[in-house]
Amino acid sequence: MNSTFPELTARLSASLGARPVADVTLEYVIQRHGAAGGAVLSLRAGAETVPFITRDVPTARLALAQKLLVENAALLSAGQDVPGPDCLVVPLPDGAARLVGLLFLDAPKVVSGSAMMDTFVTVFANCLVARAADPSPALASYLGTLTPTDEAREREALILALNRHEWNISRVSRDLGVTRRTIYLRLQKHRIERRRIPKVAPPRGEPGPA
Repeated sequence: MNSTFPELTARLSASLGARPVADVTLEYVIQRHGAAGGAVLSLRAGAETVPFITRDVPTARLALAQKLLVENAALLSAGQDVPGPDCLVVPLPDGAARLVGLLFLDAPKVVSGSAMMDTFVTVFANCLVARAADPSPALASYLGTLTPTDEAREREALILALNRHEWNISRVSRDLGVTRRTIYLRLQKHRIERRRIPKVAPPRGEPGPA
């Protein structure tokens, strides 16, 4: 009996864990739509979003997804996509049509409403539901000492630290307690393109930082 893609990924989530399946799927969605990055956000009570999987999305852009949720809660709960400034927020409902999360794509032009996107929505929703049912899947015995879950967490922690320190490698290395060389190796490992934040000069007549 042939299985649909969502059914296949649901079985993979049960055996490998929801996070690695969502991570691989998100990478494909980003590449397919030419996005700069993307994120799957789980939804908690009180219309609060929590990052589940992120790829190359700065913290400020994730805050935009939360803002769009608050401003367009009714539309998202009704299953409608919400475009924002150079981005798209897609609702992720479970089988009972309850909103369980959001897909955020950081891209200037994304075509929504396609059958392919509907398939991805189902996959991400299944992953969020599976993750909520089993928040700590035991992947180590199957995938070795460094699991995809660990790698995803390491990647997310590195991006958060980079954004927190405005991509200053020296400050990031001190914050994480590793060498600068380790940071560069992790950037390469996780395929994170280094960004250079331009320094903003203080307004004329005001002293710069001491």
